[in-house]
Amino acid sequence: MTSPNMVGSYQSRLVSVAGISISLLMGCSDPSPSKSKARSSAVTVPIISGDELASKVEQSRRPVVVEFGVPIGCFRCNDMRAQYDQLADTFSEEISFFRVDFNASANIASKYGATICPSYVVFSSGKPVDCYRYPTSMDLLASKLGKSVPVFTSSAPSSLDQESAP
Repeated sequence: MTSPNMVGSYQSRLVSVAGISISLLMGCSDPSPSKSKARSSAVTVPIISGDELASKVEQSRRPVVVEFGVPIGCFRCNDMRAQYDQLADTFSEEISFFRVDFNASANIASKYGATICPSYVVFSSGKPVDCYRYPTSMDLLASKLGKSVPVFTSSAPSSLDQESAP
């Protein structure tokens, strides 16, 4: 026969295991997706190899922003991907945007200060001018980019998740 104390102990352990399992399945990500994910981007940021990066940066007549991230396995890269595409869509006339696989080009990433993914490196006149590591939102990244690339401060929408008024 099972005593009431054993049943209570068993139930509390079962609840604890279930809670931990749910936490592991959900991960560390924000349970409510950001509003900026709701709007799809017309621009798909090209993925280039680390070897192509130098020539793309040198050939560009405009500032270049490069995302060093991974295509799968990183919740922050996944979270920022659509937001980065939206940023590229907003500023595609003024700035060139690229992606480089962080793992495949780790030496090149670290050369520019990208030590964690995602990291964003800003180039101007073929030279790196800033590196932003692991930003928490694209709005924050856009405001930081305004310090490196003047076009961000002059024409950035107040929030990337809102359309500009006509």
